[in-house]
Amino acid sequence: MKRFLIALGVFCCWFFLGVLFMNTTGAVDQSSLFASKVVKPKNFDSAPGDTIPTEFVPFIEEDPRENDTNTVFQETDTFMVNNLSRGNEQLVEDLTRSIQEKKRELAEDLEKLRNVKKNTNATEVAPRTFDALFYPEFKHARFVVDQKATSFLSFVKQKLAADANLHIKVVGHTDYIGDKEDNYMLALDEAKKVREFLIKSLKLPDNQVSAYSSGETEPIYDRDSENRELNHRIEIYFE
Repeated sequence: MKRFLIALGVFCCWFFLGVLFMNTTGAVDQSSLFASKVVKPKNFDSAPGDTIPTEFVPFIEEDPRENDTNTVFQETDTFMVNNLSRGNEQLVEDLTRSIQEKKRELAEDLEKLRNVKKNTNATEVAPRTFDALFYPEFKHARFVVDQKATSFLSFVKQKLAADANLHIKVVGHTDYIGDKEDNYMLALDEAKKVREFLIKSLKLPDNQVSAYSSGETEPIYDRDSENRELNHRIEIYFE
């Protein structure tokens, strides 16, 4: 009997301590230690005295490492976008230059194919009147000072020796190969480079030499002629 009373006293003490602990931690008001939110659904059909069941939503703690990972990904994306932007500018420039070169090569091949199919005899266009005809050499879009350029410069120098006030008109021409607008700009660019060559070599004032373009509109040989490449030329007029 004595042992029973002792055991009962120990049980009561532990029970009291357990109730006190649950009341302190708030576990008495929660059905689960892992529940953070109690959702009480509305039931409009229930009677005033009915008990409304409760639904427990488990508490999910956010992992701080996930925010760090997202930050790393954002910084990586920003770095890649900045580098790609700088690389794309150079890529676009290279592609544009390559497309222009391929476009002219394709036009040349189409012109050759068309001439092979037609297989016609060369016919010369009505002669034109000019003071000098010059076929300059260009490499990588730069004017080449070769023997032809030296001879051409001597000829112009002799003309100016006879009359130093002569105005020099430089007109660029191209063949039919390529787009008409592209040929116009090409002839103008080459005429400007010949003009700069004359001004610097002969130390002429800028207003004494002018540059123009006729593109492919004034050929001296028919487009089916074997000499059609000679349409790509520079004409000089002294006025």
